[in-house]
Amino acid sequence: MKLYNLSEELAYVVYTIDEMLSSDTIKKE
Repeated sequence: MKLYNLSEELAYVVYTIDEMLSSDTIKKE
């Protein structure tokens, strides 16, 4: 159960960071 929750949070964090990086890339161009 804990591992599953950890995977869920990790996936959310990775998704959020990816969105932030995409936004930064768009702003720089």
